[in-house]
Amino acid sequence: MKMTMYPDPILLEECSLVESVPDPTIISDMISIVNRVGGVGLAANQVGLSIGICVVNIPGPRGTKGPLVLVNPSYEFMDLDNMETSREHCLSLPFSGGVSVRRCLQIQVDYLDPQEMKHHSIVAEGFLARVLQHEIDHLQGITILQRTSKLQRNIAVKKMSKKLHKLGINRK
Repeated sequence: MKMTMYPDPILLEECSLVESVPDPTIISDMISIVNRVGGVGLAANQVGLSIGICVVNIPGPRGTKGPLVLVNPSYEFMDLDNMETSREHCLSLPFSGGVSVRRCLQIQVDYLDPQEMKHHSIVAEGFLARVLQHEIDHLQGITILQRTSKLQRNIAVKKMSKKLHKLGINRK
């Protein structure tokens, strides 16, 4: 399993729903990647798999310890008057310097657990809400480049392309 880099088309396509208990190897590999690179979250399409799975590796609601694995997640805004713009980075956009993204600070997330495919619902706030929106957006084929201004998008892509070229890394 290796990281998928922008502009790989898989990052811009909606992922397929997972119909049965996913292969635990996929999940453990995704968690290993997040831990290895020091990230806080990872969607399956960021490692070349067009399936509805993401992992988040930060403290969760009610003191749960990460990683949180979500199958077929979706979110709803809970308070559109409670929004915040903050800089976000993405493992699929290395060296871009990140971009400013406006996010809701409180969301409700519905998902299935990977062991039994049972439905769960959580309310996420603050940084956890931001990370979950970021990862679930990935599964819907949306990157932070689509959530920011055209100017920031162009600067980020140029910065990333320049650095990757300098390192001799070719993108698709």
